[in-house]
Amino acid sequence: MRVHSQATAVTLGLDGNERSIAAMRLKPVTQVPNQPGYEWATIRWLRRQIYENRLPSYKVEGLRLVDLDDLDAKVAAGREGAVAT
Repeated sequence: MRVHSQATAVTLGLDGNERSIAAMRLKPVTQVPNQPGYEWATIRWLRRQIYENRLPSYKVEGLRLVDLDDLDAKVAAGREGAVAT
């Protein structure tokens, strides 16, 4: 994580683009399957991806958080016939 001179925390996503932490869509791992469009993502699968360093996560006050944008990028990269952008 880099901090710019304007005190805006910035991080790199899986797609390599910088985003401010405020713009991230962070959700606890246990709540991701309850989000619309993410019903397919089981808690077990998410934890395994995090453990194997295939999906970045953040730990804040005991909660393991996942950025839904990183999850979207991972799914898009894993599609057969996907075009890399």
